[in-house]
Amino acid sequence: LSAPLYALALTGGGVMKGAGDTRTPMAFTAIASSTKVVLSAALVFGLSGFPALGVKGAAFATVVGYGLNALLVSAKLVRGFDGMRLARPALFRPRPDLLRRILALSMPVAGEQIIMRMGFAFYMRVVSSLGAVALAANVMAMRLESVALTVGFGFTVAATTLVGQAVGRRDYDGAAEKAKITAQLSVAVMAAMAVVLLLARKSALGLFAPQPEVYDLALACLVIASFELVPLGFIFTYAGALRGAGDTQSPMIVAMVGTFVFRLPLVYVLAIPFGLGLRGVWYGTLIDWVGRAAVIYVIFRRGGWKSKAFIGESRKDDPGRALPEKGERS
Repeated sequence: LSAPLYALALTGGGVMKGAGDTRTPMAFTAIASSTKVVLSAALVFGLSGFPALGVKGAAFATVVGYGLNALLVSAKLVRGFDGMRLARPALFRPRPDLLRRILALSMPVAGEQIIMRMGFAFYMRVVSSLGAVALAANVMAMRLESVALTVGFGFTVAATTLVGQAVGRRDYDGAAEKAKITAQLSVAVMAAMAVVLLLARKSALGLFAPQPEVYDLALACLVIASFELVPLGFIFTYAGALRGAGDTQSPMIVAMVGTFVFRLPLVYVLAIPFGLGLRGVWYGTLIDWVGRAAVIYVIFRRGGWKSKAFIGESRKDDPGRALPEKGERS
């Protein structure tokens, strides 16, 4: 029951992020998540007069949390911001031409996510075959690496927003410059996170209280993970920049080739025939990320995304002329 509510909150939050407002979705998510946590505790354990529903209480609280987020986002869009407002009749008046364009942009993104999930399933199959120690070490290393990756995801949103707004003004040179600056900042931050991960890896792993053999293996994986962060900074930024420019197919193709042509064969060969075990899995992943970073950067620099912007849309403005920045219109 929470899926439609989650979709509404996610899409509405994307509208605000595309307009440059990333704080409001964060605030709404914080409110909804806090409500979900408190209500989960009350309904799972029967606190403050609520019935003790066990795990079903957590499910109910999840629906309420997503529903609250969707309500807050919808109210914001209907009330309006930055000169935009979602008119109530518009909710019930489909536009086939616009729906086709939305699907053309969104389906490759959905395909990219499906490819990644399929690749991850095979990846975990290889890891599981290495035994319980490898599986436990892999989970711990991935959990700690995900903290650093969460920071990098923010640059994906920034690149998508900045490039999308520049392309909306037909300012292609400005779009390329914004992508470059965002990538530089992303790489710098991810490099700093890599240093933090290296320095704090022992104490961070200690939080899991692992067995010695699990600890040693997870420690080795975290060293490899630290080298993944910089290429991931490139991928986050330039994949987001391509999506902001309307090219959602290129990131999907890169993900498909990287996953099925490079990562999965490398992970298997290095882990099993070469006998590197879990270290081989992480080495194969590192090689894949470095290759993807180089390819996605070259694709953006070649500028093919400029010809894909505004496809299916009437161009009353000269596409070669940059429109003024916000606030500069007379």
